[in-house]
Amino acid sequence: MKRLILAIFTLLLASASFGQHIFFLKNGDKLRGRFDGGNSDTVYLRLLGNNLLIAREEIAAIYFDDKQAPKDLFAQPVTPLPAAQEVSQAPLPPVVSTVAPPPAPPAIEALATARIRGMANDYYNQENKTVPDNGAKVWIVDSARVPQFDITVIDTFTIGNTYREIYNQYKKTNIKVPSDIPAQLRVFKSNNERNFEQLCRRAANQLNVITNSPAVKTTAANAEGSYELAVAPGTYFVFVRSNISKGNNSLETEGKVYCTKVRVADAGEATVRNSFDIF
Repeated sequence: MKRLILAIFTLLLASASFGQHIFFLKNGDKLRGRFDGGNSDTVYLRLLGNNLLIAREEIAAIYFDDKQAPKDLFAQPVTPLPAAQEVSQAPLPPVVSTVAPPPAPPAIEALATARIRGMANDYYNQENKTVPDNGAKVWIVDSARVPQFDITVIDTFTIGNTYREIYNQYKKTNIKVPSDIPAQLRVFKSNNERNFEQLCRRAANQLNVITNSPAVKTTAANAEGSYELAVAPGTYFVFVRSNISKGNNSLETEGKVYCTKVRVADAGEATVRNSFDIF
């Protein structure tokens, strides 16, 4: 964790010299980071040394010049659309069918012609090395089977928890806390214990959507920290809980969490890699 905090301190200092990009999400959140590419469905935001995957449909606007970005995108006046004219129409008579509908055909499970591979590690700063997260639990589910799952809640928790750890590290030293950190804590709903605990509960409820789904596939990392599952082509959520490192919050008492979204093509393969810090 010390290496993570040092890297974030460096990024915070660098942000004063290099321009950042402003992302406005449709849920009202405002993210400040670096645009790092993307595809037709996903945009990559470089934030605090990590790539966040944000669905394009969740983005309201991106400003590549932070000086031109408004403080609140949704506070700008919006010209109302003209009211639609009502068209009177006589009601149609009800349709009564005397023929019973045919029975629904049985559901056909798509062939598992693709694979999702992963590697879970834990970083020991004291020994300056990573070790496999043997026994880390893994849940994988087709995103189409859990439409109610909102990965942005998990992203908010991850970023908010990171800023919270940075803030606590500053408070343990004689270094003045940069004004941007308390502001980001408010943005990511982690500025006090009550708000952060509510965020932990919201994240836990979202992860329960995955773990309780009838369509979920489960496995565990082996002694080398690797795991693999055969899946049908599609877009999937991958949720990993560490078997080694624990967090200083109610969500991660049984192990730190990591969640991402991947797409895999027919006969293709997607790779997921993550390292949990231990401090």
